[in-house]
Amino acid sequence: MKRSASLLAPFLFLSGFITMTGATLALPPAARAALLFERTTTKLEAAETDTEAVAVFPFKNAGKATVTITAIESGCGCTVGEVSRRTWKPGESGDVRVTFTFGVRVGKQSSLLTVKTDDGAPATELSVEVDIPELLVAEPASLAFVRTAKSGQPLTATVMPVGSLALESLTASSGEGSIRPSVTRAANVKDAAAPWTLTVTRPEKTGTWPVALSATFAGGTTRRITVWVTLPE
Repeated sequence: MKRSASLLAPFLFLSGFITMTGATLALPPAARAALLFERTTTKLEAAETDTEAVAVFPFKNAGKATVTITAIESGCGCTVGEVSRRTWKPGESGDVRVTFTFGVRVGKQSSLLTVKTDDGAPATELSVEVDIPELLVAEPASLAFVRTAKSGQPLTATVMPVGSLALESLTASSGEGSIRPSVTRAANVKDAAAPWTLTVTRPEKTGTWPVALSATFAGGTTRRITVWVTLPE
């Protein structure tokens, strides 16, 4: 009997210590909920007619407790992450569906989303990389007037379609009215790949101003690029 009591003494002391100090024993990792993602990075190739790209990130609750996704945060309004539901029981599988809207973006683009859960595990970062084909380029991409340029003096840039889609219409606009941007094309040109000409006039105020070129291609695909116009101080 004395031997049994002596064996229990360390356990009783430890239990009393935990109770008095308010300490808690951490559960082993296997006893905690955990969303395990098959991958956290994906690369997508967009077609010329695409306006958005969709990536799917599968996951599974590999823990022994129910886990709830509390937030899916994006650093860019162009990217949205969605799930079919927020709460997942042990052993259940699902996915985060990420939609990347192109807008005016072209070339190699990337966006990061953060998935947060209520299980105390670190947040998971999901990365989407998209290569968006260029359909329109301007040469040069910026036009700079000399300070002594006269009012109404023009500068021009060449605007060219570079993809396989036929360019059907092109418009130019600017928030600085004195720039008076316009686009023209030879009336007898039938080649869809033929260049257009952007013309701007000397701004009345110093600074750098954007000129938006909005293009519509065959099939309704749209793109927008920017040419910068500068008048130094």
